[in-house]
Amino acid sequence: MKRTWLGILISVVLAAAAPPLYSGVYTEELQAYGLGHLHLEPYCRLDVQGLRRFLEAQFVEGLGLLRASLRSYPDNVTVWIASDNLLAAYALAVLGSPIAEKVFRVLMANFSMGLNGVHEILVGIPGDGYAKPDRTVLLGEVLVGGLRLYIKKTVFAGGPMRNWWLYADRIVYAALSKLMSGDRAAAYVLFRRLLSLWDGHGFRDEATPSGVYDTYKVVLALYLLRALESAGVEVSEAPILRDRWCRIVEELQSGSGGIYTKYVYTEQRILPAHGSDPNVETTAMAVLALLSSFPEDIGRRASSPSTPVIAVYYYPWYREGLGSRHWNDSALTPVVDKPIVGFYSSLDPATVEWQLRMAVMAGVNTLFVSWWGPGSYEDRALPIVFEKERSLGLRVAVLIEPYLGGAPQLYTWRWWVGVLSYLWTHYVARYPDAYALLNGRPLVLAFNPVGLVYRPEAPFAEIRIVGNAVNSSGRVDWDLWPDYLAGIRHVASVELRIRKDGYVAVAPRFDDTLLYALGARQDCSSRLLDPLYLDELYEKQWLWIIEHRSEVRIVAIYSWNEYHERSAIEPHWDPVTHRDRLTFCTQPVAMLRSLEEVLKEVRGVLSSSISGWVLRKELVEVAARSRLGGAAGPFGPYSNPQRGRLNFRGLTSPGVARPLWPGRAADTPSVGQGY
Repeated sequence: MKRTWLGILISVVLAAAAPPLYSGVYTEELQAYGLGHLHLEPYCRLDVQGLRRFLEAQFVEGLGLLRASLRSYPDNVTVWIASDNLLAAYALAVLGSPIAEKVFRVLMANFSMGLNGVHEILVGIPGDGYAKPDRTVLLGEVLVGGLRLYIKKTVFAGGPMRNWWLYADRIVYAALSKLMSGDRAAAYVLFRRLLSLWDGHGFRDEATPSGVYDTYKVVLALYLLRALESAGVEVSEAPILRDRWCRIVEELQSGSGGIYTKYVYTEQRILPAHGSDPNVETTAMAVLALLSSFPEDIGRRASSPSTPVIAVYYYPWYREGLGSRHWNDSALTPVVDKPIVGFYSSLDPATVEWQLRMAVMAGVNTLFVSWWGPGSYEDRALPIVFEKERSLGLRVAVLIEPYLGGAPQLYTWRWWVGVLSYLWTHYVARYPDAYALLNGRPLVLAFNPVGLVYRPEAPFAEIRIVGNAVNSSGRVDWDLWPDYLAGIRHVASVELRIRKDGYVAVAPRFDDTLLYALGARQDCSSRLLDPLYLDELYEKQWLWIIEHRSEVRIVAIYSWNEYHERSAIEPHWDPVTHRDRLTFCTQPVAMLRSLEEVLKEVRGVLSSSISGWVLRKELVEVAARSRLGGAAGPFGPYSNPQRGRLNFRGLTSPGVARPLWPGRAADTPSVGQGY
């Protein structure tokens, strides 16, 4: 539904006035994101400062957006949301311009980042609109400094467009889409189709009149060529094509720094076509194609084998010492089990590094990190997680917790705008190589009741609502833990449920008895999942996943360190099932590798002098340094049918081994699980 321009301006003012929306350090962080995508050796010889100068000159103060061009009518009075401002925002970030902040602000608050299903693929966001007809939508008009500007957007909808393959730009978008899905062969075939439209001077397609060529199609061809090379696709003519196409773009950079939109080839010279004017779209495309790492990122994605995500829910809410934050400091935070390194602080970098190394050893490749809003304790801990995981190859996604309270109506459109903007500037933009993606977009999780009343359309992010009662709620996407297994006993096997995106939740156990005994929960009865590990349900969950591995895309373990609900797989002492027993759950039930070498090292450190809660940190360091045997693949231990059952053991302090299955868990402090 269309919004009036007055309404849009009001929304911008409201968004800018909200304190959580945009931080004063946004520009610095956005520049860091842009520079992270800067290609240090430009693919073509261009005046980089000129490109930045031109784009900044098109910025309209008071509007927060760029107009299409300076001189040519009607572009000089037109503000295109897509593709111009969408691409320009990223291009300015790549160039390190502070104006990128202002453009991102308006796009995010009012135009869903300006995505239209096609052009966003140039910044690594998948789009499938290349085969759909396009049309122009007038969003409104506004008077700025005596100049009347028309706000427009190109949308791709309907279809299918049966002759899309006759257009050079659509062929490029289709090829990039194939690369992002891992289909290099199809991308190469489309590239050859693109070359069939090349007449030696420009691309002669259905939209190009004889003798006048579109510069942006040459720029797009260079983008695709870089992506194919990065994907390992051999293009025999690549050096010649690069040389010729770069020369065209270089010759068409104007004195103002922008790139002319159209050109002619006459008397062995490349000249701007009559009436052609440098514009924002072509110039921004040139920055992304020739100065950023986006093409290479897409290519690398195509060349990397697809592996399942093994994620774990991680809770950075602890302060050091028993009786401190979340360590038995209230009826909401009881703990029975004790981490092997003691009651640690989530703000201690050494502890965080140890946790992440243990998670990697366990085969985990992604963390879903609990986050309780801007300025919270968890907000202070999260940068430590991002900094430490960089060298380990982990990816991190934020799990937004219901920090305003348990009423779903508290989480409004305006709240979502503020939170998403904050997460973008502080985490997605600052750590672009570490933030977890789903379908090519940053993954943002929200724990119910967040998202039960209102969930935004945010095509620049993949939003998933996590909680319980997935089937009955209708609004929850993913299980936090397989609550539908609660209470089952003495079964030979379990049947897990695959949710949206091929997501499956598993848990070693779930035991919130204490939370009910202390009165912290009263809304539903306590639910137990194998509290004493007598039914080996965790092993059975992983065996089910292995049998259904072709259907599973994401496995999420609840949890790494949620001790209040006793679901942790973090190494810890469990005094309930057996006092002094070390619950050493460092693997998703040995699914990825064998723990035998680690267990041998642990036995070597344990001695009769270590009893009860006393255990030196050296034990963990030895375990973390251990070389793991077994196959390296995601389902390695089961590639050999003779491997049989899982070899997973618990230890007692005298060194006696007993069969054991994972540890303990916790939960959101004041709001509960929202059952």
